[in-house]
Amino acid sequence: MNRVFLAIIGILMLISCNQSGPTNTPARNESKNIVERVRKPLSFSGTFYQITNIGSPNIIFTEGDYSIEAEGPSNILNSVNINVDSHVLTVYIKNEESLSMNQYANVTSPVTLYVSCPSLQILANCGTGNFTSVGSIHTPDLQVGCLGTGAIDMDTVITTGTFRYESSDDGDATFHYIQAQQDCNLLISGKGNTTAHVDIAENLLVENDNRGNIVLSGKTHKADINILGESNCVADFDADHLDLTALRGNVVLKGKYKQKNIHQGKNAKITY
Repeated sequence: MNRVFLAIIGILMLISCNQSGPTNTPARNESKNIVERVRKPLSFSGTFYQITNIGSPNIIFTEGDYSIEAEGPSNILNSVNINVDSHVLTVYIKNEESLSMNQYANVTSPVTLYVSCPSLQILANCGTGNFTSVGSIHTPDLQVGCLGTGAIDMDTVITTGTFRYESSDDGDATFHYIQAQQDCNLLISGKGNTTAHVDIAENLLVENDNRGNIVLSGKTHKADINILGESNCVADFDADHLDLTALRGNVVLKGKYKQKNIHQGKNAKITY
C-alpha cells in the first residue's frame, strides 16, 4: 500500500509544530470558570488549496472565496495559529498543553475554525480535531489523509479526476457522496471506521489491513476490495466487475455484480 502521501504530510506536520511561537497564556475568570466565547475573522496572506490541521481545532469547510474565522473562548483564540505557505494552510494552537484545554470537557474542541477556499485539493487531519465539509466540493483531484483521532465528515465531493483517502490512525471518516470521473482509492491502515457512498466512473480500490469497519454503497465500473485485517466490510453497491480478496474479517456482499472474482482466506467469512 502506497503511503507516500501520509509520509509527506507527516513531515509537514513536524515542521509546522517546530514553528510554534512562545507561550501565550491568557487570563480567565477563575472564580466562575467562565470564559466569553466569541467569533472573529483571522487575517492571513496568500492562497491555499491544502489544509493541514494539527491538534484540537475543529474545522468546518465550505467552498467559496478565501476566508478564515475562529470561534471559541476569547482567552484561547489569541493562541490559534494559522499559516499559509506554498499554498498550504496549517492550523494549530500554540503551546496547547499549557492552556488547560480540559476545562472545556463538554465539547470535542473549544475552538472551531470556519474555512473557505475555491478549490480544496489536499486535506491532512493530524490531531484530535474534527473536519467537516458543508455543501459540495468541486476539484480536479482530492487527497484526504487521516493521521490522528479526529473524525472526517465530508458532504459531497465531485472530482474531474481521482479521489484518494488514506488513514493511518483511529479517526473515523464519512463520505456522504463521492463522484469521480476516474478512480477512487480508500486505503486504510488505521482502526477508524470508514463509510462512503460512491459514484465512480472507472475503478474503486479498497484496501484495509487493520480493524476499522467499512460500509460502501453506490456504484462503480470496477471494484477491487482487499480485506486483510480483522474488520467488518459491507459492500452494497453495483459494479460491472468485482475482485474481492478477504483473508480475515467479515464481508457482506449486498450489491449487484455482473462478474465476481472471490478469494476467501480460511480466517475470513463472506456472506451474500
